[in-house]
Amino acid sequence: MRVEEAALSNHTGTGTLRLSATGEASNSLAAGFRPELGRVPVRVDTASRWRERDNIVPAVLKIDTGPTGPDVVAGALEVMRRFRPWVLCEVPPDRGLEERLMALLEPLDYTWHRVDGDPPYPPRARIREPGTGDPLWLFAPGLPDEGFWETARLWNEAVLGCRPPAGDAGPAGGNVPRARAGRGRSR
Repeated sequence: MRVEEAALSNHTGTGTLRLSATGEASNSLAAGFRPELGRVPVRVDTASRWRERDNIVPAVLKIDTGPTGPDVVAGALEVMRRFRPWVLCEVPPDRGLEERLMALLEPLDYTWHRVDGDPPYPPRARIREPGTGDPLWLFAPGLPDEGFWETARLWNEAVLGCRPPAGDAGPAGGNVPRARAGRGRSR
């Protein structure tokens, strides 16, 4: 894993990363997204330019940038067209992002699936239905087949199996897996 000190958007240059004061790390390039604790100047790049410069072929993109998600997708269009990565994207409600995302994804023949509950997740006609909160969405480079959903289901079960037993909050009260004495493996 390599950490890049850059923000992705639909342009290159510099920008201001607004540090969230709410504690959930919802830092953003967007002014007014969350109450600010401070600001940090950052290099801004597009995913397509980053891919070209570093000669990386991404298989999965995870976008959790608040209201700038459509800008990140716009800056990744060449990557999505050429390499067809799977995209997991948070879509904050009530910000008008859905129409922008659908307009960007439709020409690429991506399908969108609300990640909620157990897989499979059916394709949706629209990104965001009324009252759905702030879900994670899967943007798939075509319609996923049954084999994909079976693999997703197995991974989901494996991750859920890592939770501590009921009543055991784990270290520091968090929901963090930890090794059990005498068992030699993590739960």
